[in-house]
Formats: sequence, structure tokens, C-alpha cells
Amino acid sequence: MMELLFLLLPIAAAYGWYMGRRSAGHQHQRDVSEHSKNYFAGLNYLLSDEPDKAVDQFISLVEVDSETIETHLALGRLFRQRGEVDRSLRIHQNLLARPNLSHEQRDNALFELANDYLQAGLIDRSANLFIELSENKVYQEKSLGHLVCIYQKTKDWQQAIDTSRLLVDLGKRQLIPARAHFYCELYESSDDNDDVTLLKRALQVDAGCTRARLLLGQHYYERDEFENCQLIIDQFLAQDIDFFREAIDLFIKCYQARDQLALLAIKLEDAIAKGAGIATLMAKIELAGDKLDNAQVEHMLTKHLFEAPSVIGFYHLMQVQIDVAENGKAKESLLHLKALVAEQLKVRPVYRCGSCGFSAKKIQWQCPSCLTWGSVKPIRGLDGD
Repeated sequence: MMELLFLLLPIAAAYGWYMGRRSAGHQHQRDVSEHSKNYFAGLNYLLSDEPDKAVDQFISLVEVDSETIETHLALGRLFRQRGEVDRSLRIHQNLLARPNLSHEQRDNALFELANDYLQAGLIDRSANLFIELSENKVYQEKSLGHLVCIYQKTKDWQQAIDTSRLLVDLGKRQLIPARAHFYCELYESSDDNDDVTLLKRALQVDAGCTRARLLLGQHYYERDEFENCQLIIDQFLAQDIDFFREAIDLFIKCYQARDQLALLAIKLEDAIAKGAGIATLMAKIELAGDKLDNAQVEHMLTKHLFEAPSVIGFYHLMQVQIDVAENGKAKESLLHLKALVAEQLKVRPVYRCGSCGFSAKKIQWQCPSCLTWGSVKPIRGLDGD
């Protein structure tokens, strides 16, 4: 209520000044008298906590000109921020109905109205206004940004790709990762998944797009194009090693399909040396099978934990120690401790957004919290891999 009071009082004051000037010239005394009644009626509505009637009263009283339009716009924005979109719409639509607006004032009111429609869920009306305003240099960047958000909500990925390219051309390079994901979304929503052109375009836009590389590798593997698959997944070793765990199953299957087990062992060792994490070490141990005894496995895990301690690594180490422990209190304690750690691992998140800190058990290519694309990564360190 206080915010509304502070915004409406300047309107009332402006009108009082306006009427004072008119009455000073002794013109239109009857109009002055009538308007004065309406003016005080508006104040009465405001002070009586009847803002709807006060808004209507002051809108009808105050002439829209260069001195009052900013107050109208600020009042409309306040209503929208408070969630009272119907009032905001009424104010901005009333402004646009005035014939004496300059081009600049009209575009300003149009921009506010487009935001009203967007918040009200009238997506088509909002998008049409933002498209119109995107031709205006003053509102181009903001309007295109809103359009990209709208196209994401409506899953119109081609429009999102085209519009975000315009923003990148304007210098918004932070949208490059998002554009690559738009190509991935378009690929996954397409009926023709045999065409990998979209995935290749995603990698052309952002060579570090993990999602596009995974999808492309999976595409080649499912079609027995193992050499192409290998070329794609090998790039995980040279780029974001944090995501290697996401590709490890495909990595192993591809090398096994090409009967390159010795080379696979070397590649896994290389990944571990680059910090791929405990999941990669356990994959290497599993592939070795009977070639490694418990003592060797325990040594490998202990060495890894000294270099990169993690709860899940400790869990695997306990399992090895349980396997060789004799029956008794020591083994029972290990089993009990392992069960407690297992319960903790069940509830611990595996992924975290680098932008807002949102955490999840499954990979999210767009953070559900801050809506940033490609910011959710596997958790590393003690709580992660």
C-alpha cells in the first residue's frame, strides 16, 4: 500500500499544479470545479485503501504528457511487480490509447505492455509486441532476450536458435552454450534422428558442448559406426574431464566393439591421471577382472583416495576390506559402517549447478533453478566423484 501511495501522490500533486495554473488564468472555472471534485475523490479512494478506484480516477484526470508519462509507467511497473497485472495492463493500454504520445513514449509503453502480457501468460500477444520492438535499437536487445525466453518456454527451438544468433551478433556471447543446447533440443525433438547435421552445428557453435558430443557418439555407436564414435568420445579426454563419467559406458563399449582392450586400458589410465575420478578407476578395476587380486585393488583405491579423497571411493575401499576380513567384530563393524555410508550416498546429490548451486541426482542440461544451460556438472571432491 505504501509503494502505491508514493506513486499515486505525485500524480495527484501534478494534477493539483496543473489545475492551479489553469485557475490562475481564471479560465474554465466550471471545469476546474468539476475536476477538483474528482481530484479529491481520487485522494479519498487512495486514503481509504481502494486503489482500483483511485487508479481509475487519476488516470482519467491526468493528461499524459512528457511530465507525467514516467509516473504512469512507474505505477504500471509497480502493479506488475506486485502481481497485479490487470491493473498494470489497464494503465499501459490507457497510455497507448492517447493520441498525443511521441514515438519514444509509445515504444516505452509498448515495451511495458509486452511485459504485462508475458507475466499474464498471454504469450502470443507478448511475442508479437517484442518482435515489433526488436526493430527498435533502443529495445532491440531486451526484446530479443525476452523472445529467446518465450521460444524456450514454447519449445520453438528453431526460433530460439535464430533469435539467439542475433543476440550473439550483438555481443551476447554468453548465449553460445545455450545455442548449442537449442540445436540438441531440436535434434531430440525431431522425427529424423538419422540426420546428425544439427549435432554437428551444435559443436560448431560450441566445441565444448558435452551433450552434443554424447548424442553424436551414441548415434554412431547405435549404427555400428565405431570409428566415428571413437573419434567423438576420445575428445572427452582433451576437453572437460569432469564429464568423462557421463561417457564412460559408451567409451568402453566402443573400444570393446573395436577389440581394442589394451588401448582402452591405456585410455582409462590417461583419464584417471587427468582427474576423471573414482568412477573411471572402478571401471578400470572391473575390466581387469581376475587379473587383479584384492591386495592390488586395495592399493589402487588407497592411492587414489590419498590423491583425491571421496566418500564413494571410501565406500568401495570398505567393500574390498570386507571381502578379505575374517568373521568377527571387525567385519561386523565394517559392514555396519558400509551400510551407513550407503544410506548417505542414496540421498547425496551427484550434480550441482555452477551458477546457482542447485543440486540433483540426475544430469540436467538446463538448470531448473536459474535456467542456465550447461551449468550443471558432476560434483567433484569429497562429496562427489
